[in-house]
Amino acid sequence: MKGRAPELGVATLGNGLKVAAYETYGPVATIAVALQAGSRYETRDTIGAAQSIKHFGFRSTTHRSNVRFTREIDNLGGVLSTTATRESIVFAAEVLRDRIPDAVDLLVDVVRATRFADYEVADVASTVKSESLSVRPPPGQRTAADAARARRR
Repeated sequence: MKGRAPELGVATLGNGLKVAAYETYGPVATIAVALQAGSRYETRDTIGAAQSIKHFGFRSTTHRSNVRFTREIDNLGGVLSTTATRESIVFAAEVLRDRIPDAVDLLVDVVRATRFADYEVADVASTVKSESLSVRPPPGQRTAADAARARRR
C-alpha cells in the first residue's frame, strides 16, 4: 500500500510481556524478541553471560538442532540474527510477511527451549573468550577507565 505512513503499536499482555509492532506495509517483516538481559545486568560473577547467551541463539533446542534451524530459515527464505547490547539480547528473524507464523515459532523455540549441549558450551566459551581478548587494548595502553581508577587510588 504505497503512500501509507508506518504505524507503531504497543501492547502489554496479561503476563506482562510487552509486544511492539511497527507496520511498514512492505513485503518483508522482521520479528524480534528483546530480553532485558544485556551486559548492564551482569555482575562480577556473571561477566560474559549476555555474550554467551547471544551465541547460543539458534543453536540446539529441545525441538530443533542447529542444522534444522538453518534448513527451516532457508526454506522460509529468511535470515536469523542475534545481538547483545548493554541493555538487551535480541533474537530476530527476517522473513516474507506471509511466513511470520513460522518465524514466530522459531523465536519461541530459541527463547523457551534452548539446549546447552556440552560441545556447544565449549564452542561458545571459546568464541566468547576470543572476542573478549580482541576488544582489550594492547598491553601498556591505558583506557579512560584505567586512568580514572588510577586517580582514585
